Amino acid sequence: MKLTSVLLTITSAAMVATAPTNLPRWEWKAPSIPPPPNEWKVPPPSQWIPKPAAPAAPSAGEATYYTPGRGACGGTNSPTDLIAAVAVGRGKGECGKKVKITRGDKSVEVTIADLCEGCAWGDLDLTIAGFTAIATIAEGRVKVGWNYV
Repeated sequence: MKLTSVLLTITSAAMVATAPTNLPRWEWKAPSIPPPPNEWKVPPPSQWIPKPAAPAAPSAGEATYYTPGRGACGGTNSPTDLIAAVAVGRGKGECGKKVKITRGDKSVEVTIADLCEGCAWGDLDLTIAGFTAIATIAEGRVKVGWNYV
């Protein structure tokens, strides 16, 4: 056992002494990663705030009048209030929105406070106060244009 140990030591020493010294040294270098493209840059905080939505396209339909009471939006209204009812299909998400109704050179601004079961998509039911601002009671039903304000 001692002989094997001595031979191993002599062989190891001989290998170290005869190892070539002109071999290249291996060095680790981090890979070069290109910078991210410009579209990856984070915009400044002033640009984080969303821009307001574009105004909705104007609607057209017919307007008529009705006598309000307790509306689908939860309030109780009177004929002297400047309110409107929109088609049920538009839903309660319309409640509280303001619209400007125009007929010729006349216009009125009202708040949506009710839903109308008999109205087509672009139609409005107005209180007498709202309707008489753009038409006469005798006309009953008139064509109008309107959009949100």
